[in-house]
Amino acid sequence: MSKLFDPVLWSAIQSDDDQAFRELFEKYWYKLFKTAVKYLDDEHTSLEIVHDIFITLWDRRHQLVITSFPAYLFTAVRYNCYKYLKSNAAKPHLVDTLGSDIDYLLPVVENIAVNRYGKDELFYKLEQYLTPLPARCREIFILSRKEDLSNDEIAERLRISKRTVENQISQATRFLKSQATIKDFLYISLLLSSGILLAV
Repeated sequence: MSKLFDPVLWSAIQSDDDQAFRELFEKYWYKLFKTAVKYLDDEHTSLEIVHDIFITLWDRRHQLVITSFPAYLFTAVRYNCYKYLKSNAAKPHLVDTLGSDIDYLLPVVENIAVNRYGKDELFYKLEQYLTPLPARCREIFILSRKEDLSNDEIAERLRISKRTVENQISQATRFLKSQATIKDFLYISLLLSSGILLAV
């Protein structure tokens, strides 16, 4: 990762540089995810909210004027948590807390997108992206993510070393992130990185 400053990354993103966008995503997604979990106590919904925020960021990159990414992104998280809690009539004390800022939050993130994949669609996309990889690499990755086996269990089943399993999973993960389209990349990356892929 190049560790570029946010304004430099944003300038590149506005020039349609998807690698700069991926770098910005990697820089912020986990902090945003943890913030959402703090409010919602729901990892799956928190992932969806973070995914939607970054989709909107990419889709509106030519229109948005952002002077502070931390301020924009964390405001977007809080606003979307507020909308979710309010629509689900959950945790009224949190709705009240977040709602006190709604007049400030609304104009900033009023167009957050909804772009969610079902589990079957995500599996289909994963399998399509994995096709160019060697058969053993695909097999190990699917055992890890789809069947939720541990590295030790995979090594025992396939009679290979645990290090080989780890290397093959890393290879598949890197390949997925490098080949996926922006929208697929965001959702796949969130799920892979959070460790709850296929648990939803």
